Amino acid sequence: MSIIIREYIKAMPYILAKPNIESDVYNNCLLIQKCVNDMKKNSLISKIEEDVLVALFKGFNFSEISRLLSLDRKTILTVTNRITDRIAFILGGDFSDPSLIQVFEEMGYKESDSISILSRKEHK
Repeated sequence: MSIIIREYIKAMPYILAKPNIESDVYNNCLLIQKCVNDMKKNSLISKIEEDVLVALFKGFNFSEISRLLSLDRKTILTVTNRITDRIAFILGGDFSDPSLIQVFEEMGYKESDSISILSRKEHK
């Protein structure tokens, strides 16, 4: 699962609410949206993945999406993991988790510390 993509998607309603074309974060959100739109156009997203993404883009959490789509929370999480991995793979570079680990290392953390931080974030 791509932590970077998932966090962008969760924060997207708030980021896009205050457009700032000079902001890297804002522009990254636009790139993610374009990627998703291109994936839809090329039939690379299933209906369930699209429904989950739309709900996430609107700011719903996993429990709310579970109720809305009448699916268990674990299924929602699995679908989210699958789609965020594909988006990260397509976008590559700065959108990949190894890139995030590199940022941590540049901040002075060891790779094992970076992985530990990411693991804690994932389980919260």
